[in-house]
Amino acid sequence: MAGTLQMRCQDSDSHNESFQRLVATMSAESPCSSYETDQGSTSTLRPRLLPRKRKPTCFRKMVRYIAKKYLTSESDRQYYADRYTCCPPPLFVPTVTLAEIGLFTYHCLDAGAISANGPIPVESVLIFRPDKRIQLWRFVSYTLIHAGWVHLFFNMLVQILVGLPLEMVHGSGRIMIVYISGVLAGTMIHT
Repeated sequence: MAGTLQMRCQDSDSHNESFQRLVATMSAESPCSSYETDQGSTSTLRPRLLPRKRKPTCFRKMVRYIAKKYLTSESDRQYYADRYTCCPPPLFVPTVTLAEIGLFTYHCLDAGAISANGPIPVESVLIFRPDKRIQLWRFVSYTLIHAGWVHLFFNMLVQILVGLPLEMVHGSGRIMIVYISGVLAGTMIHT
């Protein structure tokens, strides 16, 4: 960029470079061709860079709508709208949800039946049992076990409608900490 400015200064024709063109060169953008008059004067034109307004995407409209509908303060709405992103994509909630579906399918195929309230895999190595407290993985892994398709459906619904948007705002790391803390708290209450 410095070389470009230096070449333009040395060029005899560039002494009449406009301010707008200088700003465009400094910001590595193409020059904008809009001009505005000073105080209604038609004789003196001063260049002005116009900000490019992007058409809001469907995703951005949805984020703004949800923020307006559910958040009370304007600063919370702005924070939510600014931080809500798909990049990096949410990984924790979809991974947990897919693991729950996979294990439920496995236990249904193993039992040979499926119902609204079963099968409950009581002998699974993942289910929490107070008599097997020495097996520490059970304190966390029980969250993947469900007692019937109704239980699985409502857990998935809450995870997708609440967990996924939260993960898109706060990131996978924070949501994992909150999720595992809730799982451990549930285990401690049950014990």
